[in-house]
Amino acid sequence: MITGVGSVNGHLFDDPATCCAVMSYDYTVFAGTQGKQNHRKTDRLIGVAEDGRMPMVLFAEGGGGRPVIPMALPERPRRRLPVSHN
Repeated sequence: MITGVGSVNGHLFDDPATCCAVMSYDYTVFAGTQGKQNHRKTDRLIGVAEDGRMPMVLFAEGGGGRPVIPMALPERPRRRLPVSHN
């Protein structure tokens, strides 16, 4: 994964209106899937974008998940939707 902060249309507008956060997955590494370091980098860039009030551009291409590596994400309770019997 490659992350950074850049400028879009800098020749048309002044800073900070041109600033944006950019993230790109490298699909040649584990088919672009996400591991722990990937999530740390993603979270950090999202924080930078929020603090700087910047839009975020994401270039993503991947082959799916990595089922061999368990993710350390909290379990969310599933919400049951009401069923209508009309």
